[in-house]
Amino acid sequence: MKHTVACLESFAVMALLAMGLTGAAYHLFRDGGWLDLAGGSLWSFILDAPTMALAAVGGAVVITWLWHRSREFRREDGKAATGVFYVMVAAGLYFAAHLVLAGTL
Repeated sequence: MKHTVACLESFAVMALLAMGLTGAAYHLFRDGGWLDLAGGSLWSFILDAPTMALAAVGGAVVITWLWHRSREFRREDGKAATGVFYVMVAAGLYFAAHLVLAGTL
C-alpha cells in the first residue's frame, strides 16, 4: 500500500510539472504571448533610450560576472534547480486549476 501511494504521489508531481511546462510554453510562444510582449517592449525600449539600454545590459553583465565569481554561487548550485522545480509544480497547479475552472489555459 505504501508503494502504491508513493507511485501515485510521484505521478501527481510529474503531471503537475508537465502541466506547468505546457502552460508556460503555451503562454510564451503563442501569438501575442509573453515572448511577443517582451520582445516588442524590449525593442521599443532600445529604440527610445539606447543609452539606458546599453547601461542596463552593461550592468547585467557586471552583476552576472560578480555573481559567478562569488563563493555562494558555488555552494548553492543545487538550490536554484530545486527552486525552479517547485515554481514549475506551482505553475502546473495554477494551470490545471485554470483549465478546470475556465476551460482554457
